[in-house]
Amino acid sequence: MSKKDIYSQILLEFATPLLRESDTLDIYYQKLKVAEVIWNYCIVKEFNLPSIKLFEETIENLRKSDPIMDELIDIFIDIKNEEFFQYKNFIAKNEIKTHDDGHHSIIVQSCAPEDYTKVFNMENMKK
Repeated sequence: MSKKDIYSQILLEFATPLLRESDTLDIYYQKLKVAEVIWNYCIVKEFNLPSIKLFEETIENLRKSDPIMDELIDIFIDIKNEEFFQYKNFIAKNEIKTHDDGHHSIIVQSCAPEDYTKVFNMENMKK
């Protein structure tokens, strides 16, 4: 990963096919979370990270949740592998920040695959 890679912008670009201007803030954030899970699934799988089974179960549950989700997941896995293949960081966290003037921005924390275990374990401890 280059220090110049800004994962907030990368995640937004990755999630763009899901996002609509008419989405409420809650729906928008839910869609970002789905994109994040699919992204992280691809990273965990590519680097054979320890929580691969957890991500496989999560993806399988998403697939079962809605018939459209099954196809959507496959499309986004292809997008990640074909258009975003050069980005290798795990997305550790994303949040939407509301500014004083009312507009919103996304803040993404990412980590290199070799740092994933520390970050992932810390996030799970908070839950």
